[in-house]
Amino acid sequence: MTRLNTLLAHPDPEVRQRLRRMLASVPFLRVLGEAVDGEEAWALLDALPYGVFFTGVDLGGETSGMELARRLLGRRDRPALVFIAGDEKLAFEAFDLDATDYLIFPCPDERFQRTVGRLDQFRANFRLAPEPAARWREPHQAQPPQQPQADQPAPQPAGGPAPSQAPPAPAAPSAVRAAIASGDIEPLGSWQDGWHEEWRDDGHAPGNPEDGPPVQTLQLALGDEEQDSFLSALGSAWDYTSRFRPVEIGKLAITQDGTTILVPYNEIVFVEAYEDYSYVHTSTDKYLTSYRLKVLEGRLRPHRFFRVHRKYLVNLDMVTEIASVPGGNCMLRTMGRTRIELPISRRRLGELKEILGL
Repeated sequence: MTRLNTLLAHPDPEVRQRLRRMLASVPFLRVLGEAVDGEEAWALLDALPYGVFFTGVDLGGETSGMELARRLLGRRDRPALVFIAGDEKLAFEAFDLDATDYLIFPCPDERFQRTVGRLDQFRANFRLAPEPAARWREPHQAQPPQQPQADQPAPQPAGGPAPSQAPPAPAAPSAVRAAIASGDIEPLGSWQDGWHEEWRDDGHAPGNPEDGPPVQTLQLALGDEEQDSFLSALGSAWDYTSRFRPVEIGKLAITQDGTTILVPYNEIVFVEAYEDYSYVHTSTDKYLTSYRLKVLEGRLRPHRFFRVHRKYLVNLDMVTEIASVPGGNCMLRTMGRTRIELPISRRRLGELKEILGL
């Protein structure tokens, strides 16, 4: 049975350990990683193909479990999401983010079995990667016994006839030769002596100790026409994924009293940090959100937002003036019916001036 890789994210090690024990008896799940905060969890989610993600609502850092769920919404292969919480106050928001379950932890075993049942239903529809071929060898496994190659005859007894020379290895298919000639890929070894040598596109030469352990590849016995077709299919798949990447709509989703409001980025004047939350200010409204300021900074900076102060993130298109105030400090003013003045921290002033060309 193919098992789903499972990630546990929670700041409390006892919670993670208890979850690991409870999941040990589930035959279709395999715990493959733990994270203590949101950024660590996101790095693992970005690097490994997880099928199930258990996360705390509050991970104790800049990125909460709710924010991770929002980031995962755009993924076609997003994992089943199970929230771990101490109460039910964020349950509605969790299910609004397409959570598979919301567990008030610790929970009785009967309640946990309901979660397992939901994950089993999710597994039935989750697109699993195929199991590796039997001849694939993991790095920790012993080398299989060497077999005589088809193009290398077995040694002859002493005094017997000299072995005949092995036939030349097949040439690289035209698609590979063209890619090497154009510099798109770099061969690892002499590709003229046989295209079955490994090749890669990161510019590293083989045998360099700084590159880590040797690269292992799964080699398929394909004819030249099959190889060209295979490479053509890979190119088509790459073009497809490039065309159909998730589209960013340029709006911020804010939940207010059970209703999700989509606020266009260009209508946001500034964002103000408030404890573990933030206030999003437009020219007419003010919204309390569950986003942390650092999370919104990473999301909005490409859209001409700048963090002028540890408490403020401002839309530069809304700035009308920058003024000096007594004491060598600076303030900026924004447009709108109510002109807002925001402080600029000294350590951020230089970067702001560079962005504005001052």
